[in-house]
Amino acid sequence: MSNNINTGNNNKTFGSSTGKLHLTFALDPHGKTCINKQYSSYPFHICRPFYLDDEEAKGMATIYTQSCSGGLYSKDHLQTVIEATPGAQAQLTTQASTIFHRSKQTPASQAVFIRAGDRALVEYLPDPAILFPGSYLKSEIRVKISPTASIALCDSFMAHDKPNRSRLYFGYGRNNGELRLPRELYHDSSVSQYFQSS
Repeated sequence: MSNNINTGNNNKTFGSSTGKLHLTFALDPHGKTCINKQYSSYPFHICRPFYLDDEEAKGMATIYTQSCSGGLYSKDHLQTVIEATPGAQAQLTTQASTIFHRSKQTPASQAVFIRAGDRALVEYLPDPAILFPGSYLKSEIRVKISPTASIALCDSFMAHDKPNRSRLYFGYGRNNGELRLPRELYHDSSVSQYFQSS
């Protein structure tokens, strides 16, 4: 399996304003998962990892991400890259939902790229996105895992209450997902969902 994640030319695809988060998880000498490498730019803020006392999840790092902005606006783009090296166990979630504001038909977007090495476990479980009236959303998740890795992920949204005189809850949303498995398990799998308020 390649060590690289193909994130594509996301500035060109999604927009000009880009916030980036890149986390690499690895085992320390005692078998505890830690953040081995990290990079974050506005609006991302990373909390310190915490660990549960549960024996089954012992050593698993849980990370809460926070946003320093008031949500996503027209042409905004967030990119998250999560890498778990062999044996690492990590859960990534958010402190609260991400708000997508009115976009004037120019979508805001977010893209998540996940790679899990041998015997690694990655859980990507953010809070649902909230789509405000007139918002336009593009969301993408790409996953690449080894034969012995495990992953749990979620990508969901909610519509905010529409104004009394408004016909639309939101403009439209598009979710794209891609799962890349080793050939001995399954061929490439992808799913795309389009939704529009009525």
